[in-house]
Amino acid sequence: SNDLRGTLPSELGKLPISSDVYFTSNQLTSSIPTQFGQLTTMSNDFGFDSNSLSSTLPTELGQLTILSRFFDLSSNRFCGSLPTQISKFSLEDQSWVISLGNSIGTPCTDGEVVGQGANPVNSTVAVLTAVVLVLGVLLVVLLVRLMRIVPRHPHQRWEESTEMAPDEESSINKS
Repeated sequence: SNDLRGTLPSELGKLPISSDVYFTSNQLTSSIPTQFGQLTTMSNDFGFDSNSLSSTLPTELGQLTILSRFFDLSSNRFCGSLPTQISKFSLEDQSWVISLGNSIGTPCTDGEVVGQGANPVNSTVAVLTAVVLVLGVLLVVLLVRLMRIVPRHPHQRWEESTEMAPDEESSINKS
């Protein structure tokens, strides 16, 4: 565990990795990018167990045919059916641990889109809602500030209002 958090960047699948890939026991979320199927020169271990990865597994992972030790995706939140490209390896080789601690074989929920992890539409709506709220607050603050600056009488100058309370005015006149 390296206490890694967040999503897996698809660019990792484009790296010339030939040995092991371990991202075990972290707090990774999202799905496994399809580009990870391009790690075809990797020969030993592929470990993403004990995270919070979700969605269906990309069929491209079936291209990782030369792994000699293990392929472990256990204890995540994967769902949906196991692609045939992957299932042939998990049945032939006991070192392919996939179903343990996942929901393979059950449909993915609305919060997960097949092959994409968290629903991008819901994420976009959440971001847009937050932006609208922030803009609304900024607009209110701006209007309040303008109300302090805008002249209240047609002949008053455009400057910060410095009207005095009646008590202050009478105390100045007395001195």
